[in-house]
Amino acid sequence: MRTQPGFVSNLCLVSLILIAGGMDSTAAPESKAPKPDLTRSKVGSVFSAPVAHGENLYFVSTTGVLYEADSEMKKIKKLFEGKKQSTGAITLSGDTLYWGEGLHGDTSTELHSYDLKKKKIGPSFKVTGHVERPVLASGGSLYVPMGPGGIARLDSETAKGKATGSYKETWRTSQHGAKPLHIDSNLVEYQSEVCAASVYEVKGLICFDKATGKETRFHELKRDPKGQLGTSKDLIYGFATSGNLLEPKFDIPSDFYVVDLKEKKLRFEKELRGFNFFAPPVEKNEAFLTLSTGDFILLNLVTQKITFLGEFPEPFINPPFRMNEDYCGIGIMGKFNCYTKTQDMSPAVSKDSRILETVIGEVSVLNSRIYLPTRIGFSVQ
Repeated sequence: MRTQPGFVSNLCLVSLILIAGGMDSTAAPESKAPKPDLTRSKVGSVFSAPVAHGENLYFVSTTGVLYEADSEMKKIKKLFEGKKQSTGAITLSGDTLYWGEGLHGDTSTELHSYDLKKKKIGPSFKVTGHVERPVLASGGSLYVPMGPGGIARLDSETAKGKATGSYKETWRTSQHGAKPLHIDSNLVEYQSEVCAASVYEVKGLICFDKATGKETRFHELKRDPKGQLGTSKDLIYGFATSGNLLEPKFDIPSDFYVVDLKEKKLRFEKELRGFNFFAPPVEKNEAFLTLSTGDFILLNLVTQKITFLGEFPEPFINPPFRMNEDYCGIGIMGKFNCYTKTQDMSPAVSKDSRILETVIGEVSVLNSRIYLPTRIGFSVQ
């Protein structure tokens, strides 16, 4: 395995790690820090969430290595090593895993596949650009976000009526008018469309016909819609911000935007005093947001009313999550907080602890376990 290097993506992760590492010294005395797990430390840093298949979990480290693990991350097995670094965004479709490689500056990379039934690496596909976000598998096709390469649809090649196991590009779109797209989000399927967020020269939410690749709609935004898209019924939402973590400045504002796909309009852009790169959970028209300013808030998607749950000096830029009735978030230095609503609907702290590791990416919950991506693999809570 390659030595774990520093890495840079569109989220500027190396700056995030350095910032968090410098701030973490105040979290707890060094003498009380636990010894690193040797199995996990061999994995190195991870950023994206694992996926479950049967009794095992699968994930890709930032070094581009595919691993198989048990649910507690105690037994970890290396399955395949790519040639380039990766954010590790992995998609499971049937018995096949798909993930891309490359970071923000890469313009020639590969999309990989792994057959879990046959336990062997499958065909790869050459990508003009990089794949930092998960591919969308739908109807036997793969829709691939390729950064500066735009978006492409891949379909299985056939010979004499049988699938060969390889892929061909059915269509690719990399322009909006005369301007180049830079797809910096996951892809969202809506009826006959596939939608994504574009940054830089083209700022906004853009959708294409899944069959032809023809542009079907575009909703312009004032700021760059960096990061993850979330969905709730006919809505797509996310953060748009100039925040990039190149410097320790966490009070950069963002717009939380909501697009109504059914009504074909931008519902609103709500300016917030901090940012995040992950889409919040939504329940009953209420989004639960954690921000880089340390804010825990609820935002009503109809009235735009904001309810404060709490505020901390530590940045929260990981995805918030629900644990039963609680609203939970984990800061980049390991601050683990949950709030619950009391009978009079006022918020009350239900959990206040600290994970003695730097949490750098997508927090996920699988089978009541919380998986925290760190610089030495996943910490399981």
